[in-house]
Amino acid sequence: VRLIIDARKLRKAPAPLSKPFRGKNGVKDFINVVKDPLQGIVNFGQRMAGNLIQVTPQDVLGRYGLTEQQYIELTNEFARYADNLSESITTESSLLRVQAQGTVGNITRRVFAILKRDGTTVRTLYYREE
Repeated sequence: VRLIIDARKLRKAPAPLSKPFRGKNGVKDFINVVKDPLQGIVNFGQRMAGNLIQVTPQDVLGRYGLTEQQYIELTNEFARYADNLSESITTESSLLRVQAQGTVGNITRRVFAILKRDGTTVRTLYYREE
């Protein structure tokens, strides 16, 4: 699970405000990460390292305490479930969670809200201010 979460986060790393799994290929891209998160981590690591060092799958697996055989077994399990995900997930949710913080002078407030999008209308389902 950590591999999948880290691979997903790395998709956003160059642009923290990006939406790496949005659009018509969003679900497919996410399922590819689920099937082989190691590939995503290695690719990103190599892009970041450039020509300075070679990032290998063995290096990455070592950081997670996994052998190549263990990873092969994991990807077989991931693949079993990943294909069934395409009908269970979406990248275009109608429910959104918003968290914001603002400061004026020496007063800081945090706002939490759950919003539901219905076409062009957005309804507030929950709101809390701290």
